Amino acid sequence: MATSRMPLLRTLAVELDHVRPGELTLSMPADPAWTQQHGYLHAGAVATLADSACGYAAIACCRLTGTC
Repeated sequence: MATSRMPLLRTLAVELDHVRPGELTLSMPADPAWTQQHGYLHAGAVATLADSACGYAAIACCRLTGTC
């Protein structure tokens, strides 16, 4: 489950930090290039991180428990 296989996650420098049944942690730096006009991290970047975490969690659950 390498995030480097996904171009957008590679662009956002997303890292898969921790995975085990029931737990998964992704992280990414708060790069100024990914902020909106007020300096906050753009919601699109946050949504991408959340969406990817959910997808990786589902894959991890299947692979680690053998149930899908």
